[in-house]
Amino acid sequence: ALDALAGRIGYFHFKNCAIRSGTFDFSVPLSGGHIDTYAYLAKLRDMGYAGPACIEYVGEGDPRAIVKADIGYLRECVQLLDEGLS
Repeated sequence: ALDALAGRIGYFHFKNCAIRSGTFDFSVPLSGGHIDTYAYLAKLRDMGYAGPACIEYVGEGDPRAIVKADIGYLRECVQLLDEGLS
């Protein structure tokens, strides 16, 4: 899907979910759902994207704690990309 948007992405929105018993569960952090956040970051980097990113969390629990963990996870992913690891 990102290939079709190459050169047209103004910002990127991160959110994760997991499928549980046939329904979507949005109470998961970026590192724990079924969407591969690292793969999207890697693809965006390969495309030359260097714009802003947004993290959204709308699940149960304290969103501040989840988003804080999500920020840490994104930073770890970016560090791995910077180091050339996958």
